[in-house]
Amino acid sequence: MKRLTLLLFLLPSWSFAQLALSEAERLARELNPIMAAANADVEAAKARAAKLTSPYRPMVDLMLYGGRTEGIAMDVGSGLEMFRGSGSGMNAMLSWKLFSGGQDATARRIGQSEIARAQARFGIAWLDLQLEVRTEFAEALRLQDEVKAVEASLESAEEIERVTRALFEAGKLPEAFVYGAAADRAKFEGLLATTRAELEGAYARIVACCGAELIGGSVGDWDVPMEVPESLEAAVEWAYSHSPEVEVLEREAEELRGRARQVEQSGLPQLTAFAVRDQIFSGTSMDARTGSQVGLTLSFPLIDGSMRRNESAEMKRMGIEADARVAAMKNTLRAEVSAEWAKWTASAALLESANARVAAADEAYRIAKLRYEEGKTIRAELSTALADQQEARVDLAKAHSYRHVSWARLRYVMGG
Repeated sequence: MKRLTLLLFLLPSWSFAQLALSEAERLARELNPIMAAANADVEAAKARAAKLTSPYRPMVDLMLYGGRTEGIAMDVGSGLEMFRGSGSGMNAMLSWKLFSGGQDATARRIGQSEIARAQARFGIAWLDLQLEVRTEFAEALRLQDEVKAVEASLESAEEIERVTRALFEAGKLPEAFVYGAAADRAKFEGLLATTRAELEGAYARIVACCGAELIGGSVGDWDVPMEVPESLEAAVEWAYSHSPEVEVLEREAEELRGRARQVEQSGLPQLTAFAVRDQIFSGTSMDARTGSQVGLTLSFPLIDGSMRRNESAEMKRMGIEADARVAAMKNTLRAEVSAEWAKWTASAALLESANARVAAADEAYRIAKLRYEEGKTIRAELSTALADQQEARVDLAKAHSYRHVSWARLRYVMGG
């Protein structure tokens, strides 16, 4: 097969004699920009989750100030002293929510749900890319097989042309048979050129999926085991528990319920510990002074105009809506898995039929060629046998591709 070199200078370079499917999937997962963006989404979700719990950790504020002040009464010792002139100072405050009505634990759970949802979105992105890699790989394998089939047919057509010319020169066949044989040979030459062009296009699409420059001549083995559950029901149950689309919706519902609970908890008393230290560094009427305060703040939300109740009710209704979307998604998954399962189970019979047709076409061509060389049949019969053989080989390549693609799509709707 003609070697193909794809020079994409902006991409990493990888050299393969033959690219196996498992290696193509690895490159796609590691190098495709889509996966880099999905991974960045997961890292952003982790940062958002950490931000949700930040208000419940110790906080320190530091304020430095300076300027000129006239006639400000300051509490100094047991009395008041007027502070005049220029001066500067510092105020440091430590605060820590000791009790938040459970909001801190709820915030952690909400953050975990958001991270899980981002990871499920990563899974969706990978499933989409993996399906693309597998279908393009199946297409490249099909086209490689078709190229081999056309090359074999072209060799046969060239042999028929040689035999026909020899029989014509021996006076056993009319000259029209020579032109007919040459036309068959030219037809296969043209078909070979177009099929090779389609194959190079399939290689280019695999390069786009992998996100790397691939210097090599062909795709290699489909080395990913084509495993499926034992039954349709097992496949549906697998989809329910492994589909990242279901996971996204389930985590969304979980997050909404958590936010509703957090709104309700915000109406409970909250206890905050604090420590404050003030220091005045200079002034015209006093030397440097310091002061400290340590204490607890207990707050009781009393009346908010029903804002918390309404916000909690909104979140709960949104959670119910998300639960309904989960149920609808599972119904859709059952239909999709059933449809792809039917195609997968039919692919075995299709492949068996295609193999039987190739065997029959090869034998028919062998007999027609012998009869033609012995002068017992006309060229049209041999030409028809050769065309049937070519069509049978192409159909076999398509049957293999159908089986590969049907398995890839079944695994896709199952969630991997």
